[in-house]
Amino acid sequence: MKNRFRKSNRQPQLCRAMSKKVGAARLSSERLNASNLLLLAVFCLFLVASCKLIGRNSAPADNTSNSNVSNANEAKSSSYDSEKFKKLLDAGDEIEKMNLPVKPDPKPMLKGKVFVFTNIEASRGKGYDNGISSYRKADSLEDLQTAIRVNCRKGKSLGDFGSNSNGIERRAEGFGIECQVALIDYPARVIFDQKNFSNNESQDLISSRNVSAGVYLNPPPVGDITRYINSLPVDKVDPEMTSLDEKELIRLPTTVSLKPDAALKGKIKLARQYEEADISQAPVLIDGYLSSVFPSNKLATKPEELETLVKIVCGRGDKIGQTGKTAQYSNRCVVSLIDYKSLTVVAQKTIENRSLDDNPSAESAGVKIWVTKFPNAEIESYLKSLPTE
Repeated sequence: MKNRFRKSNRQPQLCRAMSKKVGAARLSSERLNASNLLLLAVFCLFLVASCKLIGRNSAPADNTSNSNVSNANEAKSSSYDSEKFKKLLDAGDEIEKMNLPVKPDPKPMLKGKVFVFTNIEASRGKGYDNGISSYRKADSLEDLQTAIRVNCRKGKSLGDFGSNSNGIERRAEGFGIECQVALIDYPARVIFDQKNFSNNESQDLISSRNVSAGVYLNPPPVGDITRYINSLPVDKVDPEMTSLDEKELIRLPTTVSLKPDAALKGKIKLARQYEEADISQAPVLIDGYLSSVFPSNKLATKPEELETLVKIVCGRGDKIGQTGKTAQYSNRCVVSLIDYKSLTVVAQKTIENRSLDDNPSAESAGVKIWVTKFPNAEIESYLKSLPTE
């Protein structure tokens, strides 16, 4: 008992001693943490200052192939107004239902700022405006001059289709689709051109995800619609185009005055519009055709330094054969040399690939039309043969 009491009497002393040690350790830890935090703060400030210095001194990356897009986006972002853009989008419902007078223009073209409006059925297709330059796209109703209206609706009955889901076959009532594309002078509220397109091809087998309430509706004929939209010239060079945009250049209005001694003068820009493979649903493509024919110092990057525009427009040519149920067509291209200052075509040549495409996808079920490969080698050979100045 005495030992037990003695031990108990020493407990407060031990506790006080331990408390002093813990307090000292805690104080030391706090001092250490404060020092660490100070060092960390100094290190972070050093990193921020270094990054800013690197950002100032580093040269911009050479992204000439994407410069047209980035510069256009930067230009638009500076004047972009989200409220005005929302009003532009909201106007789609009104424009869809507009009953407007039709005054056909024998030479329809895209004037001023442009925007594509689609109804619900048409919106199942994508890429209608892929060929329109960012400089040319409207971002407010106040800017809008040419409205492109794509309205689609249920077409003729195509009977019952087989629907497959996880190996289980079902039946669905199938319909084609009818689409009308109208070019609208928005300030004047007049339709100055319109075209009708359809996809009434019967399908052998469809995906169940495209069936709603037992009904299947064919997809819009995106390929045909974008082919029409991309064939439309613009009225003039967009004054906002600060860097060369092939989607704008491919549409420039030109006159033709062929010269036997035509040459590639000064700095050059290539713009290509083409299609290949299954063209029924794929939008027509427009790009800068980055060819190895010309050295980089021969290529223009700004409108003010461009002298010769090489414009390459390709599309479906003649039928050249059949692979299974698929009809194959040639890829026919018209290559034009354009004096950019006067917008005059000074030389022109048609180049065509008539060889069958051995791509296995050309025989896939459901593919009806297939355009063979772009005649890359033949076009490069022609460009190399041209004199330069």
